[in-house]
Amino acid sequence: MSLREHVCDDDVNAAITMLIASFINAQKNSVRSSLERGFRKYLVYRSDFFDLLLHALRSLIREAQIYSSLRTNRSPGLLTCRELEVLVTDFEAKAHEFNYQGNLEEQCNRVRRTAAAAA
Repeated sequence: MSLREHVCDDDVNAAITMLIASFINAQKNSVRSSLERGFRKYLVYRSDFFDLLLHALRSLIREAQIYSSLRTNRSPGLLTCRELEVLVTDFEAKAHEFNYQGNLEEQCNRVRRTAAAAA
C-alpha cells in the first residue's frame, strides 16, 4: 500500500488479505488450517506472484544455459557465453501455468528496478 489521494484495487486487495490473515492467525491451530484452505485465493497477493515469476524466469534461464552448453559440448559451469536468450512467449506461458492474470510488463519493470538497486 502507498499513500494516494484515491483508493485503487491493489489497496483494497491488500487490505482484504491483511484482514483475513489477521483473523486466521487469531484462531486456534485446529481451525487455522481449514480456514487457510478455504481462504487461500484471498491470501495470495501480488508479491507472492512476483516470487513465483522470478522462480519461473530463473528456471527458463537455467534451461537456456543447459541448452547452450549442450550445443557447445561444454559443462554448464564452464560456459563463456555472456548472453542467454529467453523468449517472452515462453515466459508468458510459464506465468500462465501459475494462473497469473496480471500485467507482465509491470512485473518486468519491478525486476529491472530490483536489479538496478542491487547494482
